[in-house]
Amino acid sequence: MTSRTQAPQALLSRQPRNIVVLHDPNLECEKVLADAAGWTGRSVKPNCTGSIRRYSGHSGTPKTELVFHQIGAAAVDLDEGQLLALRRHDEVAVVAPNELRFVRGASSATRRPSSGPLGSSDRPKLPPSGGRPSFPIILGDANLGAGAAEPGVSPAQAPWGAARNESVTWGLRAVGIDPSYRTATGKGSVVAVLDTGVQLGHPDLKGRIADERSFVTGQRVDDLNGHGTHCAGTIASAPVFAVSGGVRYGVAPECRLLIGKVLSNEGFGSDVDILAGITWAADNGAHVISLSLGSARQRGEPFSAPYEYVARHLLDRNPGTLLVAAAGNESDRPYFVETVGNPAACPSVLAVGAVDEYGDVAVFSCADDDHVGILDVVGPGVDVISSVPGGRASYSGTSMATPHAAGVAALWREYFGVDTTARDLRSVLRNAAWKFGPSTDHGRGLIQAP
Repeated sequence: MTSRTQAPQALLSRQPRNIVVLHDPNLECEKVLADAAGWTGRSVKPNCTGSIRRYSGHSGTPKTELVFHQIGAAAVDLDEGQLLALRRHDEVAVVAPNELRFVRGASSATRRPSSGPLGSSDRPKLPPSGGRPSFPIILGDANLGAGAAEPGVSPAQAPWGAARNESVTWGLRAVGIDPSYRTATGKGSVVAVLDTGVQLGHPDLKGRIADERSFVTGQRVDDLNGHGTHCAGTIASAPVFAVSGGVRYGVAPECRLLIGKVLSNEGFGSDVDILAGITWAADNGAHVISLSLGSARQRGEPFSAPYEYVARHLLDRNPGTLLVAAAGNESDRPYFVETVGNPAACPSVLAVGAVDEYGDVAVFSCADDDHVGILDVVGPGVDVISSVPGGRASYSGTSMATPHAAGVAALWREYFGVDTTARDLRSVLRNAAWKFGPSTDHGRGLIQAP
């Protein structure tokens, strides 16, 4: 695999250095840039798509600069004087550097005992329960409370489905999906997977992909990494394995997928490419955007301002688009715990941590330990079976928990109807989560399907 110390930096050297986001996404971004910094694109390139406008480099630089009208942002290459002028402009919310992000999962991770009260790795898996939890379904944040663990509840009492059913994966049972009772299927919802692409011919994803596009220069959407195909399969694979028959692993098999390749086959990408993918997905009607990507954040470090403004802009639209992102895998419990990374740390992004089949927080899952990066929910993220190029495989990571949450969001949208907004989805995913364990590790709890 390509080195993360050389090739990623080479990517940044070929792209604009700065990300600019406006307070109001409805403003003409080019006009603000011109008024504040004297920016003028020499010409609009002909390969514009939707809200993305490409400009040839100005002031002698060969770099292509982009304006993302859907999200009120731009990727530009400006000098220090221009950047200072932009930072002082009333209409500009943030000016930030173009940074690198990476995949947030790994294949066949070995699970070690966690530091939690149920940390024995050789104890039996969660037993079947006689029923499912009942939740107050509240579309709003007024009654969310402090998110503390409910007293007297342990993961061993988790209602992992009305009855044990081995025709679905443990992850689907954990979020409340079981063929023995009718569940929503995500029909009518559009979920974008912005990742390393997808194996377009994978039989488990046949008929699920509505559109696809690569934003990685020189690489087609075909997934030579496996990470993107795995995430797409978790969201919307066929009800049973199409390759050889077997267990269902797709959360919302009737939703439509938008596949945006924003990470290279080596597993890294830039903010410029990711924001281009977000713009494209929003242009094409995505109700949910799944981001199993990110970077580490030091304790006390601010969340990523560009992603926060973009996520908030999309939430404020009607019906809007919900961004769901992986919390990060930098922890190594019980030895140390790291804080939620970016962009998951942004308040307007739904941050997803990971638990294993025993109900323990995954050893690698990042936590809310600085009250900057708030952990919203957790999902199944250890030994998760899903599609990979050429077949299926078991992966682990908060990357695997994130598409579970994105798929469940599609189920709730079908349940409540087409008028459900992105803010509604965000609220119900948090309110309907099954609460156990400390909120620093589990957030509001384990995501639950309707």
